[in-house]
Amino acid sequence: MTVISLREYVDESGSTEMGPLARFAAYLGRIVAAAQAYPAGPIIPSAIRCRRRPNRRRCPGYLDIVRLDIPREIRWECIECGDQGVIRDWHGTPWDLRLPQRPLPEEASFWLVVTEDELQALVALMPGMAPEGARMVAAALRTSEGLTLVGEVEAFMVVADAIRLALLDGVSRKTRQLLMGLLERLAMVVSDTDWI
Repeated sequence: MTVISLREYVDESGSTEMGPLARFAAYLGRIVAAAQAYPAGPIIPSAIRCRRRPNRRRCPGYLDIVRLDIPREIRWECIECGDQGVIRDWHGTPWDLRLPQRPLPEEASFWLVVTEDELQALVALMPGMAPEGARMVAAALRTSEGLTLVGEVEAFMVVADAIRLALLDGVSRKTRQLLMGLLERLAMVVSDTDWI
């Protein structure tokens, strides 16, 4: 089991280095954001893909995550390959978002099942996204239906606005098709409201 102090990935100014270390830190940061989005204790079936490459092939698994208050740590385990670890000392790092706790899918007002490619496109938009939308993307879950965004209409509106901005800024043809389809489905999810 890997035990990681997240403070080791941040310099005195609070920024991370570039390159592979920064990518690994961003991966750990996604785990922290997902763990903080839900209450401490229960196992969260996250939509975060495993980073391992057994036999030089990408692991098809996703991470189960649990946040503990005592001791203060976040544990993750891949449901497919068994890779597991513990993250400590995330408080005060750039990934310490202290997210409001999200409702589980059965308690949420709105939810939307997305593909892995759609979720990755949304993750790429997170840096420029307003906090409520970024929190919802970070807190995506695995459900029996698939990868699921769960939240209130305001969060879906923020995500839709981020998609519109990306489309205006110009994206590749493939990404444009992906985002346009997602935007149409977002409109159907909240069709009872007048946000579009």
